[in-house]
Amino acid sequence: MSQEVPKEQAESTAKRYFGLLKLEELVLLSFYSITILLGQLVCLANPHPSYFGEKRNIFNVIFVRQGWFWTTIAFIAHASHVHKNNNTNRQTLLKQQILRYTLATVWWYAFSQWLFGLPIMDRVFVITGGTCEGVTGVADGTSMTSAACRSHGGKWVGGHDPSGHSFLLVHSSLFLWFEILPTLRKQTEAVPGAVKGVFVLLGLWWWMLLMTSIYFHSFLEKLAGLIWGLIEVSVVYIVLSNNPQTAGTLGLSD
Repeated sequence: MSQEVPKEQAESTAKRYFGLLKLEELVLLSFYSITILLGQLVCLANPHPSYFGEKRNIFNVIFVRQGWFWTTIAFIAHASHVHKNNNTNRQTLLKQQILRYTLATVWWYAFSQWLFGLPIMDRVFVITGGTCEGVTGVADGTSMTSAACRSHGGKWVGGHDPSGHSFLLVHSSLFLWFEILPTLRKQTEAVPGAVKGVFVLLGLWWWMLLMTSIYFHSFLEKLAGLIWGLIEVSVVYIVLSNNPQTAGTLGLSD
């Protein structure tokens, strides 16, 4: 007589692609890669000018340029929901949530803001021959961050400029997806409001990624932003989650 396999056991023994990825995780990683490719195909078709093709569009100025702030708000809303509905080990849960958020934030900061001087994205640009031009009184254009260059009226020239927008939108989206996946797997009733709020932001992030793919940067620059955006989430939520010790520390055990 066959016995029914408990849901938790079924989830923990679910097929893993490439030995690491569950089906929904594989779909998510592929989804954002396909979005970049789709945007590039539209770009090659010479689309008509669009409001979203302007750097000063309100969604870019208010949301994308402050992207990690909005991602943090969405994370806190969902984390608070999870914390409130967990009646045991709340202190441990909170520490694990803070640890995962800290790792994601450090990666965002190191790539796009600062890493003992220039952030990673600007270091790549400088190493490949790029510099900042048009800023009065600056002898070495390779010592300025891209943000400082723009704020002083200069412009990046030469070099390979990884798309910061692609990085931010992919990294932020996947971070939020991997945070809410456990909630969605356990959800048997209506989706909670906190998750609905995350869905709204994820929808906006996807749309802005598509617009970035259509109107801005070269294909290789967008591809570079995508790859850098995949790194932290892949390491934390896929590689480390498959190691029992680190998975337990991060709160990513099945």
